[in-house]
Amino acid sequence: MSALRLLREVEVVSGVTNLNVTDVFSADYDIYKIQTTGLSTTVSSSEAYDLRFINASGSIMDSSVYDYGFEIMKAETSFSVAQSTTGNDIDNFFALAKDGGFTGGQTRYVFDPFNPNTYTFVINQLAHIVSANMRSYKQIGVLHELISITGFSLKGESDGALDAGIIRVYGLHVEDS
Repeated sequence: MSALRLLREVEVVSGVTNLNVTDVFSADYDIYKIQTTGLSTTVSSSEAYDLRFINASGSIMDSSVYDYGFEIMKAETSFSVAQSTTGNDIDNFFALAKDGGFTGGQTRYVFDPFNPNTYTFVINQLAHIVSANMRSYKQIGVLHELISITGFSLKGESDGALDAGIIRVYGLHVEDS
């Protein structure tokens, strides 16, 4: 049996270009779910916010310690693929639709962030509609450093700022049967 427990809810304040969610990962859970609702930005086109982790000392991990890969499956054109083995963050982890777009379901999981004996992995899936075209998005990433992670940061890719939304972080408790 498993259960989700709400650990933190952060309401986005208008004008924030980088948002830190601190002291949310602990030894209590191995798996975390990050859910966003109504996340929007001030820029006029689609915007993405990258994921960076915050270590137990409170420092943002922003050097070449991330690997990621993602694919954007577009209904109106060819698919887009990107990957890196030396990223300063996990690119496009929080994608937002603009231009009349609608961001639909989003599911993000973080695995073993607090455990300093294993790498921290993430998976991300979302769907949204941009200019009447459906897009689906899948991503995997890893922080390839053995370190205890206690939080995460959203970093905007352009000059736009977040202007609304809610971020919820859940701990997933899995009981042995």
